[in-house]
Amino acid sequence: MFQKIEIHNFKSLGEFVLPDWPKVIFLTGLNGSGKSTFLQFLDFARAFLLGRVAEWRERNHYQPEDLLPLDDREKHLSFSLTASQEERTQTWSVVYDPKAERCLKEEVTEEKKGTMQTRFRFENQAVILDGTPCSLPATLAPKGSLFSVFSPTNPKEFFILEEIRRLKVFQVLDPTAIAQSTQTSAAERDFSVAPNGKGLVGFLATMKEGERLTVFQELQEFYPCLKEHKIKKQTFGWKNLMLKEEGGRFFDSTHLSYGTLRLLVILSQLHSSASLLAFDEIENGLNQEMLEKLLKTLLNVKGKQLLVTTHSAQFLNYLSVEEAQEKVFFFYKDSTGSTRARKLFQDPQFQKALDFLGAGEALGNTNLVEYAQSLNS
Repeated sequence: MFQKIEIHNFKSLGEFVLPDWPKVIFLTGLNGSGKSTFLQFLDFARAFLLGRVAEWRERNHYQPEDLLPLDDREKHLSFSLTASQEERTQTWSVVYDPKAERCLKEEVTEEKKGTMQTRFRFENQAVILDGTPCSLPATLAPKGSLFSVFSPTNPKEFFILEEIRRLKVFQVLDPTAIAQSTQTSAAERDFSVAPNGKGLVGFLATMKEGERLTVFQELQEFYPCLKEHKIKKQTFGWKNLMLKEEGGRFFDSTHLSYGTLRLLVILSQLHSSASLLAFDEIENGLNQEMLEKLLKTLLNVKGKQLLVTTHSAQFLNYLSVEEAQEKVFFFYKDSTGSTRARKLFQDPQFQKALDFLGAGEALGNTNLVEYAQSLNS
């Protein structure tokens, strides 16, 4: 489970720290405060580990220098992610030069029972793995993590890397992409769904039948009129998702509402192998009657962390006082334009309001522009 993240010089995340991660995290704040940028960074970190930075930049329409803050494009980008597993805590740290597209330094440290050790270190073309130097080709210049081209003999020991490989970020979910037919093979499992929702049909088609039935039973809790579903097989491995409402006949999922399609993505991914799932503006397209049920669903998920951004005070109003104090982070820009984060309901101003208001009511009664400005005074 992820515990902490530090980011230096990724867009507006100039000197950014997000500590004390709970199992479910809610990010709120003004538009442009950096919430979506933070989700973008998580997706970037995974792409960096897999050696797919160029592919990631192309998908997001970025030039190398666009990864750096606007005030100084000569800086290097550095970051660290910390995760825990049983008695061990590991931190993966990176220094990267976006303009040269070159990893300058990479390190994995581990703390166990109060003892700290460096498990892996790469710098100046030299690698040390568990205290033993390893030789590398002199021409090796990885454009991402060294782990994208170098496999240690005991990769399972580096659980932090597996956690990052298995994180999944969903940004603006596109209803047309979500409902699109998908080409799959019988051998595929845990089909990857794109950040915009493309590939959902493929993911559902490669699920075990019982797991897929569970997903649609959960969807029926939100939309009882949906009675049946089936995966329609086309030629050359293409699949379509077909649904039937009460008293009707089967129709293609392209005719589902935006909110239903978004919800189907969310519910299906709760059954994926992801270690952490991140959803941007999770309340979009959903009726207010659905929000409490969705929040409770998220809070009860087992086996993974969840991180969602939201502008909905009503959504947060269903949190208990204790949940609000632990799980809600407020993002804002400081006087230099850098993104900062703090646990919103641990602020004395909000703690007092929670004595007689719900979390969402306390948020809705606050002028967030003035509050963000007060944090810089």
